[in-house]
Amino acid sequence: IQADPVIMVTMNEVFCYGQSIGRVEDFTRDEYMNIPALEEKMRDMKKRFEDLHSMVQGAEEFKGNVNIQAHKEVQFKILKRVMFSSASAGYGNINFAVLSRGDNPAPGAAPAVQ
Repeated sequence: IQADPVIMVTMNEVFCYGQSIGRVEDFTRDEYMNIPALEEKMRDMKKRFEDLHSMVQGAEEFKGNVNIQAHKEVQFKILKRVMFSSASAGYGNINFAVLSRGDNPAPGAAPAVQ
């Protein structure tokens, strides 16, 4: 079973697997498309997957799936940089975790995970 990486983008920070990659404020100042720390982390994860699975005959091949969770008010230019960095590292099958309108949790309640 392959667990796809999760990148979380809040209004203030970008996380990958719960580890802080950097502040959104810093990414809005940079002129280049990628987020180097995120791309490096994703490349390391891909290499680790390939190294582990190369030893097993008939193992699942790398699919390049990544899940992005983002606050609805995050600027698109930040999401675009997250997507570009992911795709550059080999994670081109990008999925977004969203809440549909009927899924809004009660104020103060944690969102349901499915």
